[in-house]
Amino acid sequence: MDAHAAAVFAARGRVRDEGAYNTRMTAEESWNEWRNRRNSTLADEHGWLSLVSLRGSPLNRRICRIFPGLWHVVDGTVRAAFSSGDSVFRHGEGPRGEVTFTFPNGSDMSLSSGTKVAEVARRGAGYLVRVRDSQAPTLTAFTGVPTYDYDPQAVVAGEFTPYSRPRDVAISTANPAVSGTAHLA
Repeated sequence: MDAHAAAVFAARGRVRDEGAYNTRMTAEESWNEWRNRRNSTLADEHGWLSLVSLRGSPLNRRICRIFPGLWHVVDGTVRAAFSSGDSVFRHGEGPRGEVTFTFPNGSDMSLSSGTKVAEVARRGAGYLVRVRDSQAPTLTAFTGVPTYDYDPQAVVAGEFTPYSRPRDVAISTANPAVSGTAHLA
């Protein structure tokens, strides 16, 4: 394992801190710090590389074979029921009866089963359940995003001019049925 890959694994579990640009660093040090933070975020135990299943609306009963429970939506509330043999926990405790999720937007990652976590989210007018697994092959095989070495000749000078007033701009997302908004300051 090279030094970069070792740094990725050593950084797992570290709290992500974007911080401000450090003017005491060289441009190369700053670039390497950003790259290491990005690799650390990608290597997070239940981050994007741990995604093993995605099910969207309608949530009709069993969402997938890899996470237990019977799921459905009633009047804008996502509901899931688990049997005693499902080994599902919510905030560390076995749920009793039906579990409900209500939120205007955002997501909830409070359900776990073994190495898996179910993320329940609302996107636009629909709902989704993402299952993440800390043993997903995409995560366990990850050693860092391939990059070229830093090259000062590839640096392009630029100037940032902020808007006089913040504005919201509609953006495209990977799913055309789900709208997105960027807040630009």
